[in-house]
Amino acid sequence: MIGIYSKRGKHGGTYVHKDIAFEFASAISLVFKLYLIKEFERLKQLENQNRDWDIKRILTKNNYLIHTDAIKNYILLIVIIIKIKNGAININ
Repeated sequence: MIGIYSKRGKHGGTYVHKDIAFEFASAISLVFKLYLIKEFERLKQLENQNRDWDIKRILTKNNYLIHTDAIKNYILLIVIIIKIKNGAININ
C-alpha cells in the first residue's frame, strides 16, 4: 500500500495520502507546504462542524417523532375516554 491512487477519465486524477502531499509540497516550497497544512486543517475543522450539525439535526428529528407520537397517543386516549363517557362507544 503506497498511498498513491490514479484514476482515468472524468473526475480522474492522482490522489495521495496527506503525508505524501505535504512532503511533495515541501519539495516545491516551504511556504507552500505551510499553506497546504493550514488549508488542510481548516477544511477538517469545517468538516467536523458540518458533522456536528448533522448529528444535532438527526437527534432533533428523532426527538420530534417521539414527542409527536406521544402527543398523538395521549390525545387519542383522551378522545376515546370522552366518547366512552358520552356513550358514543360501547365497551360491553
